[in-house]
Amino acid sequence: MLQVTIGLALTGAIVTAAVTRTLRQHFAAIEENELLAQSLGLVVWHYKAFGFAIAAGVSGLAGFALVNMLLTAHPTSFSALSSVNYIAYAIIGGKSSMLGPVVGGALLIWAGDVFALRGEYSQFLFGFLIVVVVLVAREGIVGTIHRLGVRVFSPPLPSRSSTVASSPTLSVPNAMEPLQ
Repeated sequence: MLQVTIGLALTGAIVTAAVTRTLRQHFAAIEENELLAQSLGLVVWHYKAFGFAIAAGVSGLAGFALVNMLLTAHPTSFSALSSVNYIAYAIIGGKSSMLGPVVGGALLIWAGDVFALRGEYSQFLFGFLIVVVVLVAREGIVGTIHRLGVRVFSPPLPSRSSTVASSPTLSVPNAMEPLQ
């Protein structure tokens, strides 16, 4: 059972990585401004249909892995709250990489366990955590850490004053002086 689940997870990750690597710019353009992407020649509905089909296939693999693990399938296993939690995992962790939802899922599952000890305040604390992360880290946790890492570890750009000082100065004639 574990080998089947690992195989399905790897298959889903490989398919997602392949589609993301080849079509990332197209999907980003559609997400940013659908009308502009269409006017630039992208057939938007093709990309949307393809993305939906890939997402449905990967979700089907995940559902198969879950049923294989639980050895049962019941409609209560797939409640609306589960869907909200899965979306929250992606938002909190960050949707810029495949690591984001994994980090978001780990954090929110851990936080749910910790907040469950607080009893009646658990849902409030869980919601508060989501709101704080969304307000503080717009790109999600992984995206924010990546952005901060790039900012800290990238070489500094030359300052404007050093480039201005090294450039030759041009003399602009004064309008009040006669030209020679």
